[in-house]
Amino acid sequence: MSFGFDFDFDLVSFIFTIFAWVAIGYIGFRIYRLQEQSPKIWKIVLVILIGIFSFSINFPVGSMVIHLYILPLGV
Repeated sequence: MSFGFDFDFDLVSFIFTIFAWVAIGYIGFRIYRLQEQSPKIWKIVLVILIGIFSFSINFPVGSMVIHLYILPLGV
């Protein structure tokens, strides 16, 4: 009896993904440290996670689709 996991693992993609998350965490920590009145850590994490995502809304108008992209830059 043998067990196997059938998945592909890309080491370069994994390393750069970890690097990107570490960079985002470092920038968030620096901003947190520079605040005069520091907010709670969970609020910082929530704001960073919300700020990473973008939203898109598609409106079909006749035979054309209008795309509306929303980036939460003000977070």
